[in-house]
Amino acid sequence: MISDLTLENAVIGGLLIDPSKAMLLSESDFVYPDNRKIFCAMLDMSNKKETIDVLTIHDKLKIGTERLFEKINSIHSTTNLKDEYIPRLRKITQKRNLINLIESKREELYVSEKDITEICYDLLESIKSVGIDACETEWNLGTSIKTLLEELEESSKKGADEKLYLGLRKLDYILAGLHKTDLTILAARPSVGKTAFSFQMAKTLAEKGNNVLYISIEMSDKELLKRLLSTSSGINSNRIRLPHTLKPEDFSKIVTSASELSSLPLYIDDKSSLLSDIIKKCIEMKESGKLDVVIIDYLQLIRIKGGGDNRDQQIGSITRSLKALSKELNVPIVVLSQLNRKAEDHSKPSLSNLRESGSIEQDADNVVFLHIDKNTSRTDTYMPIEVIVAKQRNGSVGYVEMFFHAKCFRFIEEIPETPRQATSLI
Repeated sequence: MISDLTLENAVIGGLLIDPSKAMLLSESDFVYPDNRKIFCAMLDMSNKKETIDVLTIHDKLKIGTERLFEKINSIHSTTNLKDEYIPRLRKITQKRNLINLIESKREELYVSEKDITEICYDLLESIKSVGIDACETEWNLGTSIKTLLEELEESSKKGADEKLYLGLRKLDYILAGLHKTDLTILAARPSVGKTAFSFQMAKTLAEKGNNVLYISIEMSDKELLKRLLSTSSGINSNRIRLPHTLKPEDFSKIVTSASELSSLPLYIDDKSSLLSDIIKKCIEMKESGKLDVVIIDYLQLIRIKGGGDNRDQQIGSITRSLKALSKELNVPIVVLSQLNRKAEDHSKPSLSNLRESGSIEQDADNVVFLHIDKNTSRTDTYMPIEVIVAKQRNGSVGYVEMFFHAKCFRFIEEIPETPRQATSLI
């Protein structure tokens, strides 16, 4: 095991003179039992606001003062404690942790049935966490605050950046659009409009110049494109599904819409369902400069190669990986999700209604539900629907009322007032 007894003794000696620097270290930084015991006693005494010096440590641990003074004499000056001795000890800890990590992954490779891409991604995430040095925390905090203030000042001068807004005014007021590094869960019962809502979101974001990757595990790209043409042209989706019912003027609208849509940076992937394939696809698109937003339809259909764990544990692994991916690539990820059977009583959904809810609720930054009241007629041209923001890690919760035009898969905030406006959507 990598260690340095002389360095550990010098650091303990320095801490006996200047105990305030103990906050820059942890118990795992000390390998030798004697030093670890002294360090833990220092932390305990510090938490209790007790004086820390040779005599108090001697009284607490019954360690001879000669041994303690030897440690003090092993450090030449406490002025180098923070900038030299502690960083050196932390680097040794990092090396030790990295060796342990690689050994554990080496053992996992022999027995795991996971896809190699997924194992490599997990390893990279773990290695990065090992590389974070606690000694840099103080410096990083000050630098981060300064950077944040500069960003806030610049944003206040420019006004709101609406590039990641969803184009739904009331909902954008609550969410302020999507946010980079956020994992958002969009959940609803079957046939409430999850796919329609998410695809409208994808289209709007692409129209704002965002590169949008839409991963559809449930529907083919052709089915989605038919929906998109219906939404854009205003032609009833049933007539697009039955081309022989289309009129010449319908074809004209469809061709115009198709021409406009073809230039959008919207990429549909209906082939990827393995988590490792999804991660690989996102990384490739990010590296090519063509990824700003990821939308996945839907969570419960994502598979892990090999499996082995029960489905709850697999879902937890998937949501943790997607959250890590959003942070790594600095893009928002929106994932559609089913509700569990407890939600089938048609009451308003809550966080407990998320299928395998523990891991989903914990990993998600935002959770949005779509809800149609049980008394609503499904034959209405415009069905009232509630969009419920049930969780927002960095903002408020709330809900907005909208209308779902099911024939054209379109969500709107207000019903058109005149008959002429209304018929244009049919």
